[in-house]
Amino acid sequence: MKRSTMVWIDRMFFPAFFIFRKAKCLFPKKEVNSKEFRIIKFFGLGSLARIAYVLEQDPRIKSKVRFLTLRKNEQLMKALNLEADYVNNKNLLTFSVSAVKQVFSIWRSRSVTILDMERSSNLAGLFGMLLAIGKPYRGFHFKPHKTSVAGQKWVSLYNQSAIDGIAEMLEIKLDASSAINKKSAKTTQRMAININAGDYLPERKFPLEKWIELCTSIYSHDTNVTFLLTGLASEKELVDELEQKLLQASTDIKIQNLAGKQNLHQFLTFLESVDLFITNDSGPLHLAQLKGVKTVAIWGPTSAQQVGYPDSECMLNLHQQKNCSPCFIHPKSKVAQACHGQLNCFQEMDTFDMVKRIRTFTEHAL
Repeated sequence: MKRSTMVWIDRMFFPAFFIFRKAKCLFPKKEVNSKEFRIIKFFGLGSLARIAYVLEQDPRIKSKVRFLTLRKNEQLMKALNLEADYVNNKNLLTFSVSAVKQVFSIWRSRSVTILDMERSSNLAGLFGMLLAIGKPYRGFHFKPHKTSVAGQKWVSLYNQSAIDGIAEMLEIKLDASSAINKKSAKTTQRMAININAGDYLPERKFPLEKWIELCTSIYSHDTNVTFLLTGLASEKELVDELEQKLLQASTDIKIQNLAGKQNLHQFLTFLESVDLFITNDSGPLHLAQLKGVKTVAIWGPTSAQQVGYPDSECMLNLHQQKNCSPCFIHPKSKVAQACHGQLNCFQEMDTFDMVKRIRTFTEHAL
């Protein structure tokens, strides 16, 4: 489903969410020492991995967290070692029955605080408020101020990064020094490339022709590099196109096309085996950060300051400074309006300068 369609549907639920939120203020439940935090997060592989990254910094809090998410995320949750209950989203009927069962199950639990991390979804917020009847509730909003009402705490994502917002909601103190490179490789011979991004915001994709320029330039500086191209089976066609065009540009370039050949567990093991991972904003970016993989992140309509991670020993953020960037700052943002869909933030990036920064980044850690 396209993001614009999701936004349109979600807007229909705003009146109900608004009324429910006001009604809950009349019967507040003050927050006490919660024995359990129940995180509502239905969508986004990258978002779930980002929450996991924050939780890794406080095992005490992590032990108190249990997720409520969609059944399709079960493999991911197990791979991330996260406790979860699932809503079956096979069809509307099974979703409704499964959701009602979860509501009654959580209502029976005591000392539970509901944490709504769907980032301004009216439908998810309505569901979260329903779960939070008689329980404390925390959620995100995009207003420039924090709001606390007895039984409700609203964490502002206005001019605050997602990881900082998650940490604030969980009351975890982030440690920037924890972002260390767990791999002590002395080369960058195995270089993984991810050119894909989810359907939710396809504008995050660095253009194919720019990937070709970037990879061929990297190879011209180091012919020992092998490019390992990743992707899901549904993304294989685009990855195959990149492989073919790179071979046309340089017949001796070394490429291994892994698109569609790895499940999630295999991909995570693969990630930890590479010397460098280069990607645009995507789910795999967050998995790489979680695993401490040395990563280069390329940003366009989105930004590291809002939905990514600071520069560190294992993270280099590349972006083009433009007055309109980032243009995606809210789930309901209209993307690439200033450039009429041309994505100049990507098109104007100098691949020669990018390679120079990547080489400095990799050499600095050796």
